[in-house]
Amino acid sequence: MKPTSIIFLILAAVLIIAGVVICLVGNSMASPNESLICDSVVDGNDITSYVLTEFDLMDIDINVKNAKVSIISNSEVRENHIEFKNINKVTYDLVINNHKLTLSSVNPFNVSSMVKFRENESGFGGLRHYLFLNKYKGKECEITVYITPDTRLSNIKVHTKSGDIVMNGIVGNTKYDLSTDKGNVTFDNINTLENVTANVKGGNFTFDHSKVNDLDFTIENGNGNFNVGYQYSYVCQCVNGSIHLDGESLNDSLNQTYPIVEPMDGMELEVPGEITGKVTSGDLYIVTVEEAPMEIPEEVPEEVPEETEDQE
Repeated sequence: MKPTSIIFLILAAVLIIAGVVICLVGNSMASPNESLICDSVVDGNDITSYVLTEFDLMDIDINVKNAKVSIISNSEVRENHIEFKNINKVTYDLVINNHKLTLSSVNPFNVSSMVKFRENESGFGGLRHYLFLNKYKGKECEITVYITPDTRLSNIKVHTKSGDIVMNGIVGNTKYDLSTDKGNVTFDNINTLENVTANVKGGNFTFDHSKVNDLDFTIENGNGNFNVGYQYSYVCQCVNGSIHLDGESLNDSLNQTYPIVEPMDGMELEVPGEITGKVTSGDLYIVTVEEAPMEIPEEVPEEVPEETEDQE
């Protein structure tokens, strides 16, 4: 080997060692509320976030290994953004192209992961991220996409290897494809004329106060919990379990429209959406009507007899 090559190898090794030492010393000297590998520290959790407003999102596709994934929309959200909680930057790849957000877990030691050239950003992931790959082991890891109420998404696809999936408050006719190998799926307060697919292999599926055109769900090992405020046509089956409709046990199958609504004179009933599903091992609980709140009578004060002139 040429002397020049040996000199450059020695210099590279010295620089690497120096970089490692600087990262370790910097981390040890940092205050508890600061971190080398995130934007901020909140209640002991490392938070990294990116603003998404400029990309005019229409589609979201997320496929991650070990993290809870939530997509939330409400009046408190002022701008579209994505937030990572206790997740190392080199363990995922985030790409936004043609109004579509794609997020996936990656092997941090692949060459393509170490040096990423994307449409929106490029560069080396950073040595400090590799030095602290195990920092979040045992911690709660979450990915949350916040959407403003006026944002309209066409498609949402989410898969987790191990982690819950939560959809909450999203407005607009969006098509959903949700699946998890180990975790719970919650579909809460959503109104869409598109179809929804939910596949849960090890966990529960909750469908709460939402209106959809068609829902197709599969639960392999867990329970289904439905609390609905709309009329649906149910075609459901439990292989090893029971179906409970408004507190009444129906054994293992259901093929009926609930709640049963009588048409008014001169009016036709709107065709309800359809809920089709199968539970392999577990129970299915369906509540189709809201329980009337208990009426508490107001206390009436006792009448006090008026005094008369004859009374002393």
